[in-house]
Amino acid sequence: MNKAKALQYSILVIIGILLNYQFLPFGDYCVGLFSALKLILIGGIFAIIVVVICLINLNHRIKNGRKFDFIPVIIFSFFSLTTYLLMENDYDKFWTKTILTGKIESENKPTSGNLKLYENGTFEISIRYVDFTCNYSGNYKIQDSFVKLERENLESETENFFTTEYRVYSKERKMKPLKKEFEQIVIQ
Repeated sequence: MNKAKALQYSILVIIGILLNYQFLPFGDYCVGLFSALKLILIGGIFAIIVVVICLINLNHRIKNGRKFDFIPVIIFSFFSLTTYLLMENDYDKFWTKTILTGKIESENKPTSGNLKLYENGTFEISIRYVDFTCNYSGNYKIQDSFVKLERENLESETENFFTTEYRVYSKERKMKPLKKEFEQIVIQ
């Protein structure tokens, strides 16, 4: 393999990784219109580069009788498929199991919030606004019927939507905050 081919493949793999990276749910992140624009921009650049490479390969095939190089098509297909699967996964942490899902619907605010507790001791809070969603992650501990979300500044980061300590009422399917000014979470 010559250096030009290695450079082509490297560029395609880097663009493919950039395309997939935005759909992996690591740490805190927000998604919305800007995420869709990034997908269109990076995906468009990726597709254009692959088409140009294929046209050059086809030209070499017709003029010089070289065999067609399918590796760029395979790289494009692989990253397109993984991007599609990650989008279908809807930012879920597919490597761990969800053990509890709860929701807050506030009449006083134009937002809603979701809480997911995972089997590996982590949680994820999603605050849904009209045109975007922000997600916050951390660890949690369950002791007796109390859940403690171990994250500093959780209340201010979630705009006083979530607090750090809740009592779980399994029969009522609710989690009630220990601080009265917060709303309860309905377990789904």
